[in-house]
Amino acid sequence: MRRRHHPNKAKSNWVYDLKATRSLYDVSRNTPLNWIKQGLHPIDDQKPVAFRGDELNRFHLQRRQNLRCRLEPHEFFCVGCKRPKQPLDGEIDVISSRKGAAHITGVCPDCNGAVFRFVDPQGTSAFFEKYAVKSRDKK
Repeated sequence: MRRRHHPNKAKSNWVYDLKATRSLYDVSRNTPLNWIKQGLHPIDDQKPVAFRGDELNRFHLQRRQNLRCRLEPHEFFCVGCKRPKQPLDGEIDVISSRKGAAHITGVCPDCNGAVFRFVDPQGTSAFFEKYAVKSRDKK
């Protein structure tokens, strides 16, 4: 399972060997070696493998930014596919929260997983016009 490590956890001017990197991020023995295959650059090609702290921070920031996706105004985020999707049959469930915002859920047409979207008070009416609301919870 992929974890999101904090992009500023390593000290930028420090040098970390494999053992120090594993203990800093609390990961298994092979994880830093897998990170090298995914784009983490060691200081040089010699052993022992060492990383600069700013390179570790750059790598984790890039991984975190690659996970983000922008949603169009009428799209939802599918937890299973990890992609923007339209809900199945245009049906949504609305759970009201404080100050008029809403937590809108539906079903993904591809994987039958849950799709989610948080909508501010101004945007809720647009969702009610476009989609069929199955249930609405007022708090």
